[in-house]
Amino acid sequence: MVGIPYKGGAPATMDLLAGHVPIMFNSMLASMPHVKGGKLRALGMTSLKRTAAAPEVPTIAEQGMPGFDVTGWYGVMGPAGVPPDIATRLNTEIARGMRDPAAIKRLAGEGVDAVSSSPEEFGARVKREIDRWGKVVRAAGIKPE
Repeated sequence: MVGIPYKGGAPATMDLLAGHVPIMFNSMLASMPHVKGGKLRALGMTSLKRTAAAPEVPTIAEQGMPGFDVTGWYGVMGPAGVPPDIATRLNTEIARGMRDPAAIKRLAGEGVDAVSSSPEEFGARVKREIDRWGKVVRAAGIKPE
């Protein structure tokens, strides 16, 4: 595969739908409507486990690349100086929303697992991701353009 830089997922998806590119890695949220509509075919999940939204799609790990695990995630961040009581309150309310059965059902239908954590757990995850992908960037010799 040859990487093609795009200014976002939407233009890349449009080129995939138009047949200008043969394949792409994309999020479930962006892809599933096109898969369900018969315009795209899901070839593999980049997570370690299949999703309930498309259980028929095997993982890339299942298809011969054991340990392949690249998942997207979203988080809420604020300035470094956010008072701890405000950060705690925001985290509490966001976590409450992520436990709402209607939100869980809606997200699951799009292939998204609703997960929440503490600010400390999230900070540790961000650090792990920076460490993980920093190694990849350095090993590949990737430079900002």
